Amino acid sequence: MSAVGETMLREIMTIRPRVTRRISSWDRTGGNRDFLLFAPGERKVIADIAGAGIIKHLYLTTIDSDPLHYRKVVVRMFWDGEETPSVEVPLGDLFGAGFCRPTCFQSLVVTLNPGFGNGNSYGFNLYLPMPFANGARIEVENGSELFFGGFWYHLDYF
Repeated sequence: MSAVGETMLREIMTIRPRVTRRISSWDRTGGNRDFLLFAPGERKVIADIAGAGIIKHLYLTTIDSDPLHYRKVVVRMFWDGEETPSVEVPLGDLFGAGFCRPTCFQSLVVTLNPGFGNGNSYGFNLYLPMPFANGARIEVENGSELFFGGFWYHLDYF
């Protein structure tokens, strides 16, 4: 195991005075529609966090029949009031699903899990710590000509 891996495992049991928070795609109307739909070309802010913090986990899943969405849907991350994103990457590439072909795997910072078994649903997890000093904003844009839907997510930070 690498020195970084050993340090992370050693510190996993350390109690720290933190309050964790979560942002998710919950249904703001009180119903059970806890997912997002994106029209062609539509961009949505999925997280807008004020102050300092660290994003510790980003999870998302989608039920979508068009595998090209893994390349045409773009994730942008802005730190500390930036006007241009520090991260701008196709959805699939961010989670190790290159060439629009998700393959399930686990690593220290990325995990891609199987979904419903129908071949078009996967659980994408990113555990890469992403610190920010004065705010963070994450956007998702559907860059395709087709609707993109069934997009669930949650983001854990402190």
